[in-house]
Amino acid sequence: VAVLYVDTDRYGRTIGRIYVGEVDVSAELVHSGAAWVYRQYSTDPSLLDLEKEAKAAKRGLWGLPEAQQTEPWLWRRGKRRPTKATTNAKPFTCGTKTYCREMTSCKEAYFYLKECGLTRLDGDGDGIPCEMLCR
Repeated sequence: VAVLYVDTDRYGRTIGRIYVGEVDVSAELVHSGAAWVYRQYSTDPSLLDLEKEAKAAKRGLWGLPEAQQTEPWLWRRGKRRPTKATTNAKPFTCGTKTYCREMTSCKEAYFYLKECGLTRLDGDGDGIPCEMLCR
């Protein structure tokens, strides 16, 4: 493993490219659809080309429904892409709630689990979210 030092960010963290042998790990992650290119800081236009190719081929995260394709920098800020449920009586949207204590019904908990990918609601991994609501 080798790190090609590029810069230091405003928090004092090293910014660089990681290589395993001849493989550029960043490029490989983007090419396989396992990572987004952070446009605000990226200085390598080839990464954008790789992302475009992965998106066209629907590799990795690009194979997910569009409602589940939320940029990590937006996810961290809590600005999840809104998605309306089509089968629920109440129109729920992704991104406004993150814990079982915030859910008002079992239907809402299932919506957040299935449509928004909020797997933390299914703590024991049995496919049933918020056990206290969905008994």
